[in-house]
Amino acid sequence: MGGPVKTDTWKRTLLLAFQSLGVVFGHLSIGPLYVFHTAAPDEIKSKEMLYGLMSFVFWTMTLIPFVKYICIVLRVDDNGEGGTFALYSLLCRHARVGLLPNDQIEDDLCLYEDGVDSKAKNTVERSQKSRYMMWFMAMLGSCTVITSGVLVPTISVLSASSSLDRSLEELFFKSQRKREKFGERTEIPFAYAIIIALFVLQHFGTHKIGFLFAPIIIVWLLFIGGLGVYNILHWDQDVFWALSPLYMYKFINNLNIMNWRSLGGVLLCTAGSEAIFADLGHFSKRSIKIAFSLLVYPSLILCYLGQTAYISKNWKREGIDDVTHLRTSVPGLAIIIGMLITTCFMSLIVALYWNKVLLAACFLLFFGSIEAIYFLGCILNMKRGAWIVIVFVEVLLIIILSWHYGVMKKYQLDMENKVSIDWLIGLGPNLGVSRVPGIGFICTDITKGIPAFFSHFVTNLPAFHQVIVFVSFKSMPIPQVTPSMQLLIGRMGPKEYRVYRCIVRYGYRDGIRDINEFEDQIVHGIGEFISQDDGNSEASCWSPEGRVVVSGNLHGGNALITVPANDSFTTCERPVDVEVQKLQNDEQPSKIRKRVRFLLPPESPEMSLAVREELQELLDAREHGTTYILGKSQFFAQRGSNFLRRIIIGVYIFLVKNCREPSMLLNIPHAAHVEVGISYTI
Repeated sequence: MGGPVKTDTWKRTLLLAFQSLGVVFGHLSIGPLYVFHTAAPDEIKSKEMLYGLMSFVFWTMTLIPFVKYICIVLRVDDNGEGGTFALYSLLCRHARVGLLPNDQIEDDLCLYEDGVDSKAKNTVERSQKSRYMMWFMAMLGSCTVITSGVLVPTISVLSASSSLDRSLEELFFKSQRKREKFGERTEIPFAYAIIIALFVLQHFGTHKIGFLFAPIIIVWLLFIGGLGVYNILHWDQDVFWALSPLYMYKFINNLNIMNWRSLGGVLLCTAGSEAIFADLGHFSKRSIKIAFSLLVYPSLILCYLGQTAYISKNWKREGIDDVTHLRTSVPGLAIIIGMLITTCFMSLIVALYWNKVLLAACFLLFFGSIEAIYFLGCILNMKRGAWIVIVFVEVLLIIILSWHYGVMKKYQLDMENKVSIDWLIGLGPNLGVSRVPGIGFICTDITKGIPAFFSHFVTNLPAFHQVIVFVSFKSMPIPQVTPSMQLLIGRMGPKEYRVYRCIVRYGYRDGIRDINEFEDQIVHGIGEFISQDDGNSEASCWSPEGRVVVSGNLHGGNALITVPANDSFTTCERPVDVEVQKLQNDEQPSKIRKRVRFLLPPESPEMSLAVREELQELLDAREHGTTYILGKSQFFAQRGSNFLRRIIIGVYIFLVKNCREPSMLLNIPHAAHVEVGISYTI
């Protein structure tokens, strides 16, 4: 029984390893095109200094991509997800250092995973400065990833194709007459065509891209590896001595400020290493390790050795022009910042979660020292174009900071202006308003009390639906929330009010669900809650917020029967058609599409008459339709605010006005969407 399963597992692993070559290791594999061209300035003429550069390349390739990422960092994944944000989410769960709003009703329902209790962990959790520092590091790491995604593909293609452009240019300008007519140098847009093609192909998805580019990367790695072996045998068989750390020591002794920036070029041999961990969610750890260890690493080392052997016997080469150096040195700063942040977060996880402070200190000291050296080398390239990275990162940080500041201020104002449940009770059993047929979903960010925009709505329009559901969406610091843990269902006020609370929890990789599926899940969860709430001594003792139950704890599943809309049935109960009316662009209703029918089960002593009446009222309300009520926020800067605060608030207001609204994210039909205006002064 175990044999076939193991074979299938290995087949899938090898398939993923094949795909990873086209996705994870593409950038890392093209390093030989520009590493030595950038790292070896004109001042390096001796064979000993060249061997020093090769020693740096070898040990950097070994220690950072292989030891750090393949052997160590891949062990700390967030349920199969990797990257800077995954490490931060682990810290938020294990050490509770997150800054995002979280007012869950029950701490034991928050999906937190406590690590080993330690003095260091308690100290970090109590320090507000530590929380802000971790948040800033996470945002900085995310900004560097975005910056790399913007700059690296373009710069890599331009650098790699520069020699091909020159060849095509020489072919085009064969005659002196053409050269005089068009000028000495004309850019041939070969690289631009490659860049456009690469970005056009992105929408096909990771797996298709992997299948497309993996054969190309395999041929490329085998070619450069074989060429490296040829160069070693033909030019300099003693080049293997360059692997000795002694040459690094000699290189550092002869290092000066003028050629210190060459270390920034050496760093480019690890460009793309972050993808080993960041792209973990698309592949498996074993597949990435196999692809890197068996093909990528040995091919690149042989290629770099071959380049060293060739250069040692052919010192005459073209000078490095500023444009080419600019193209290849710009990504270095973004790469090293991301590596430093990963090192810091990894050290914190080892210290706070594994409770191995000494091991965390050794990890931080060892890899942090190596990366700090390269960071200084990249700083020296600031005048040659590295400042572009700083500009990109600063712009992105301002956007993220403004959004976070605005979200936190809005949440604070929502909590301060929320209405107590006593206000709802004071309206009487009928809420003091006319109850119209249907279900009203009140979407809010808070999970306690009643949002201010709802009280404003009821005060000015004394009519509301017969069933009210307060729906709150809460992001959790995990990749995905299992379906059984997505909903928290509860009751607000006495049973005759027919007011419920539903908290929808989602992870940072959970997609926006279909509106029909979303409604079905909530209605079904409320039905199960109603069936189990009857006769429960804890629930019958009413409290302001009532009892909250995780959807996974609503066992039985026999309160409502769900059947496809096209199924035939015979029952004494009235079915409810789950209908969603979608409007076309011309605001005309399209054909109503029935997807699901809800039925009450046959009468039995297990379900009391009161429960059946409440369930029937829920189904009747569902039959009459659903309306989503959301707060439409308008923001204004407070008078007397300083210039920086006004800038941040202005950016947040711009983002709010130009980003997709919640109704669009949920695909709520326009006919079922009501917005209530509310103003905030920040």
